[in-house]
Amino acid sequence: VDPLEESLLRREKNRWLYKRYIKLRWIIVLCFCFLQTIRFICYDNAQALQTQFQTGPLQLSTTQYNLFYSIQTYLLIFPFIAGYLSDRFSIRKLMMIMMICQTIGQGFFTLGAYIESYPVLLAGRWLFEITSFSMEIYEDHMLSVWFANKEMFLAMGVGLSCCRLGTALANYFTPKVYESTKEIYLPLLYGTYLYGFALIVAVVLVFVDSKYRKFIEDWGEDQDGTNEDEEEDEKPMSLRGIITDLKSFKKLFWIIVIAGTMSY
Repeated sequence: VDPLEESLLRREKNRWLYKRYIKLRWIIVLCFCFLQTIRFICYDNAQALQTQFQTGPLQLSTTQYNLFYSIQTYLLIFPFIAGYLSDRFSIRKLMMIMMICQTIGQGFFTLGAYIESYPVLLAGRWLFEITSFSMEIYEDHMLSVWFANKEMFLAMGVGLSCCRLGTALANYFTPKVYESTKEIYLPLLYGTYLYGFALIVAVVLVFVDSKYRKFIEDWGEDQDGTNEDEEEDEKPMSLRGIITDLKSFKKLFWIIVIAGTMSY
């Protein structure tokens, strides 16, 4: 092949890949924002129904109600496990597993409100919370791949705004639904329906990522001028390696972690 012709073909391929990359990454962001909004609608609908939980048929004490949000802290190791799994298994498969678990957790939370069973409520809430925060790890990983070159912080900022949007929507609409129906489980049931739709959005997200990430990686290789054959295969980090890395983190990292924990 003539070198000039090969150069023109490569340039044309890069142009096509770049246009496809620009369009698809905003589809990724839209899906990501929708999932964040739905997650925080369901996460905070318990907050919007605090009075009903404590004065309604369930008659929950303050400690029992607070467990809806604090139960996740009893398994703080789970995010570390989720991060470890992401190094060994497909992110897309893990995302779908977590989405299904979140939907099941929200369903059990709704069922607990319907049958007025506090243990069922708590079990559903626990499953929902530990899997939703693990899901955020996988979503951030996906965003870091699609927005590696630029605008990554913009994408994450939009996602964070959608978290607050979900909280605002939950606090506005959840009490209204309860006031119109006088049934505590119905606002939660609508959240379960929303999570069913979110499952479809997650499938779209996973499909777009699995189908087109190869194109994006090829475009990045062409931009860098690297050869795939020259790259070494990355081996998944072992658990011992993760522990070793944790020990090597500097004091500044742990100060930032403590500051973030206290501010949150």
